[in-house]
Amino acid sequence: TNEFISEKISAYKDRVTTVLRFLTDKEIGLALAASDIVVLPYRKIFNGASGPLAEGVWNRKIILSSNHGSLGQIVESNNLGVTFEAENVDDLKDKITQMITRKSVWDHKAEMYRKRIDPVFFLGKYEKIYCGKEVNF
Repeated sequence: TNEFISEKISAYKDRVTTVLRFLTDKEIGLALAASDIVVLPYRKIFNGASGPLAEGVWNRKIILSSNHGSLGQIVESNNLGVTFEAENVDDLKDKITQMITRKSVWDHKAEMYRKRIDPVFFLGKYEKIYCGKEVNF
């Protein structure tokens, strides 16, 4: 509920905007532009990368995600942010607090991952694999 969320963010509520409804595509773009951190609290049943991960990375946002599966591996191995133990609410709370109080930096390794998800780069890799063409970037 809104009351529950307000209680939990009371220590840093001046730095949080809460919108408890589905966002339009335009609102999602605005929210990404305004955010510092993208939080991906996926459960253990989810084992892949995600659209919100790609959107966050494309917008050079620091990622806080569950550590489970390929999502956690992508975040950790590419210095995209911090992971928390999947389905552990206390660890998620601790990591949110940690990220709000410490400055995270978008580094070269994160930028290299961002370049790999660029559609032009992806198309070049696709052409190399399936068509035998070498595409230079």
